Amino acid sequence: MTDYLPKTPRRIPFKSKVLFILAFICFTLPLTSRLYTGQTGQFIVASEKLDAESENPFRRSVVYILGHGFKGAGGIVLNQQLAAYQMNRLPNFIKGRALNMFWGGPMEFPDRISVLTLDSVTGDVRYDDLDDLIASDPDYLVHIEQQAKSGWPRFYIGYAVWDPLQLEREIRRKRWLVGDPDWSVVGHNGGSDMWQILYNRYREAARYGSKQSF
Repeated sequence: MTDYLPKTPRRIPFKSKVLFILAFICFTLPLTSRLYTGQTGQFIVASEKLDAESENPFRRSVVYILGHGFKGAGGIVLNQQLAAYQMNRLPNFIKGRALNMFWGGPMEFPDRISVLTLDSVTGDVRYDDLDDLIASDPDYLVHIEQQAKSGWPRFYIGYAVWDPLQLEREIRRKRWLVGDPDWSVVGHNGGSDMWQILYNRYREAARYGSKQSF
């Protein structure tokens, strides 16, 4: 008779549940981390909150986000000129050349120079390391000096980085406005002019509910 009685379901031990959840997270995290790209490829523009911090190096900055994921974010400040002491630290093969040089962010490595090049046909921008460009063409800098007046390519010392979830928090706190990149503004404006144009545009878009903020 006891064989026909309903059996009490076995409870899964708490420890087994925890191990199962951890195993699931470990299995899915690599996939989800690749799928999350955050603000990759976007511009972020310093807001009035950030601009009010007089000691903040990102005041009135426009940053191009090169990569953004669960491990953090990285990008290049587009509109800040190099200070005199930074110019003096440039490698000798760069000093004195007619190049469009800028400060890319607080993580400074004078021997590592990033290059943004505009494709005049597609309007796309390519990111390269200067050492790689010279390795493929030893006369690269000689050719580039002839086009410097066009505003492109642009050379950057340093870059900006954010820890995991740091950029997300800063955007939620309205320290940055986010928007689609406009490279025509970058090529023809510098410093505060670039910041003011994009700030006004992104602020207006955010005010009317466009997808310009995180």
